[in-house]
Amino acid sequence: MLEDLLKAGNNMTGFIASSASSFLSSLNPVELFAKLRGFFVSNGLPFEFFLVAMLALFIFVCFKLFSSFMTGLKIAVISALFPVVLNMLGYSIQLSVENLLGFANLGLMLYVCYLAIRAAGGLLRALTWPFRKIIELVKH
Repeated sequence: MLEDLLKAGNNMTGFIASSASSFLSSLNPVELFAKLRGFFVSNGLPFEFFLVAMLALFIFVCFKLFSSFMTGLKIAVISALFPVVLNMLGYSIQLSVENLLGFANLGLMLYVCYLAIRAAGGLLRALTWPFRKIIELVKH
């Protein structure tokens, strides 16, 4: 059962990676940059303001990516150490490279699922905010 779960995790990771790759390859950053520049210039804002806004956005995105990467790396290492700890506690789990990588992959999958659920919860809170305000007004 554990082997089936680890194999399913490897298949899911490949699917997620191929989906993300196809999405990113469909984006045209030059066209997006030109549209954003046109938006700023057409609204009477100076081009320098656009560059400062792009720099701030770049720093924010890089910080978030680096932070997520480091968290994912920590989770992968901790997940790979899980079978080692179980062996120390007396459970007999085979310690092979494939098994350790499978646990690391499973840990990363669980982390990605957690991030998706957290993002969906945030989106639902944002979408239901007006309704919650209306209900509060009606109650008072």
